[in-house]
Amino acid sequence: MGGRVVVVASKWDRDSKLVAQRLMSKSVEVIRLDIEELSHSVVLELILDGTAGSRRQLLLRDTSRVIDLDSVASVWVRSPIDWTFSEDLLPWQRAFAAVETGNMVNALWESLDCFWMSRPSAIEAASWKGEQLQRARSMGLTIPKSLITTDPVAARRFAESCSGSVITKTLASGLGLEVVERASSSGSFPSGRNRDAPMAEKSNAADGVGFVPWLLQEHIDKRAMVRVIVVGDAVFAAEVRSRDRQIAPTASTRSDDEVSCEPVRLPATVAERCHAFVHSYGLTFGVVSMVQKGSGEYVFLENNPVGSFLYLQEQIPSLTIVEAVADCLMRASCS
Repeated sequence: MGGRVVVVASKWDRDSKLVAQRLMSKSVEVIRLDIEELSHSVVLELILDGTAGSRRQLLLRDTSRVIDLDSVASVWVRSPIDWTFSEDLLPWQRAFAAVETGNMVNALWESLDCFWMSRPSAIEAASWKGEQLQRARSMGLTIPKSLITTDPVAARRFAESCSGSVITKTLASGLGLEVVERASSSGSFPSGRNRDAPMAEKSNAADGVGFVPWLLQEHIDKRAMVRVIVVGDAVFAAEVRSRDRQIAPTASTRSDDEVSCEPVRLPATVAERCHAFVHSYGLTFGVVSMVQKGSGEYVFLENNPVGSFLYLQEQIPSLTIVEAVADCLMRASCS
């Protein structure tokens, strides 16, 4: 038996469940940490000794089982850890507890010498959309004309400079936006499929700018929306189309019921640059959103370091992404 594989994910995450099933079918031990229950069901311990080194332990409260984290060979981070604390605490006490707990968890994770898909620090570094766009351009990928601003006047000026309509986007995505959405009790925070909205009226492009910064981009008349999934050294790609529209309207569209998918063969240079882009952050996984213009040119939109992929494979079985993720985790476990 090789080392254990730890999967950190939401209990609702289907992608990780399928990967875990494949790992277990290969006799790999999987320790699943559901983020919704983590603060109640798990005790973490980092023991430092001046002479004997260190030990990292994880106690599962429901079974009283102690896991030696030094025996972990692979960790797959699918979702952020959302620590919750008793409502009996004052707001400042809960905030302090969250900061201190996060400090300990980050120290524990960063000290683990194992295979990561992907390391939390790398996921965080890869989540800034403005930096993503600059990096993509520097690595030879085409990007849309863009503006990030808190100035409504600048937003209107940018909208006027675009020949077509303007797309407005939130800056948070992946781990960051999941935390915000889970913290929204009103349910009024924009859902994943509505975050990126085309603004038909340019005068509306400045709405909301000033309260928080927004990312504005020129609307691209696209032939197709494309997802590029990088798993280790493998690159998979698919066209994603809305079932009720000819082309999926936004980079966020990701619903089993609302999209149809078709396989696509990327130009070698585009595939190589997407692979290099994802790995430049130290990531071993990423879902790159692109559009293909009518001219055939591919345009980079964003990269989600914890993006979903199962909906693609369910429609295109030849995209063996589940198997690729499991193989990466398993190779480290068996080495």
